[in-house]
Amino acid sequence: MARGLVDGLKLVVPSSKFFIVSPDTGPELESDVECIDGKTFGSRLLFAFLALYRIRPTVIHCQGRVHQLLIGFIYKKIIDGNVKLLCSFCTQPTVRTFLPGVSVRVSQVNKLFGRIKNLISVFLLNRADLVVANSASLAENMIALLGPRFHRPFAVITSGVEVPEASAADIEDFIGKYKLTGVSPIFLTVGVFSWDWKVAGILLLLDSFKEVARQYPSARLIIVGDGPYKSLVQSKIDALSLQEQVVLTGNLQNTFVPIAASHIYCHLALNESCSVSIIEAMVSGKPIIVSRAGGNSELITDNETGLVVEPTVQDVQAAMLRLARDKDLSNKFGIAARLVAAERYSWRVIASQYSCFYLGATCASGIQFVRPKERLIQ
Repeated sequence: MARGLVDGLKLVVPSSKFFIVSPDTGPELESDVECIDGKTFGSRLLFAFLALYRIRPTVIHCQGRVHQLLIGFIYKKIIDGNVKLLCSFCTQPTVRTFLPGVSVRVSQVNKLFGRIKNLISVFLLNRADLVVANSASLAENMIALLGPRFHRPFAVITSGVEVPEASAADIEDFIGKYKLTGVSPIFLTVGVFSWDWKVAGILLLLDSFKEVARQYPSARLIIVGDGPYKSLVQSKIDALSLQEQVVLTGNLQNTFVPIAASHIYCHLALNESCSVSIIEAMVSGKPIIVSRAGGNSELITDNETGLVVEPTVQDVQAAMLRLARDKDLSNKFGIAARLVAAERYSWRVIASQYSCFYLGATCASGIQFVRPKERLIQ
């Protein structure tokens, strides 16, 4: 997110200078990235503070980590009281498991640590100049998690998306590699197999695709992703005897390639905040099926840019068959989704919303705020 936001900000406020303070290193990082050295947590905090001291920022934007916010708070207290301190969140809090037979066991030590972390988080967030969530669903869940001591509003600013880049040669290679020539319809989902709520959605999609595959023997389902729960996905494919019709690619560097090669995008994650994959499918002009869970339905308008369904096999299956049969409807949804994505979710648009707060200006386009016990539109 940081890289895309900085690129957008350079277009919106070109006279300003931006730095990313990050532990990541590599040839892709540019001169405006301050790499944090140090192998221990304490040393990384120290180097982060020293990076801020060298840069002397007017705005510190933290990405949802308490320790980042702590460093920003300390810098504001002892170095520059005028610096603006922002914190944005992009991932739903984990409050339960979504996979049968998978449980979360929390030790008493971790429970105590969690309570202490919660108190510190509330203290710091109450003193930030702006707190951001990338969906109203996430804002509401964070407010519930932080508890009654938290009294700040959440500004809702979604994630942005890059301009789709997929060469004809890459798309052709992908189609050839996975034997997709002449098959239709091709469904696609992208997810990280580290999150149980994403994997639960993929298992639901596989159960739903079973009937689609029976009615459309040439149909294919492409699943992009990898992680600790991959064996569950593979086991489900085997149990449903879908080895010939489901393509499990693993992680891919450029997800716009499988998006371009597919006809219909499905995203059934059960605890999503603001899925970049959904927005990538939108900007690529694909019809989209999403589960009514988390922030999915904040991106997709039912029967306008896609179909929003209850996370049940019956409803998902019906939506998949509907779009498979009605190509005109699929095209209509895809065109509408592309227009909405261009209007709302480019990094330039997202950067302009953040820049209002950076510069202390009023956002003419309007930003949704979620407050404890109420929801207001500014």
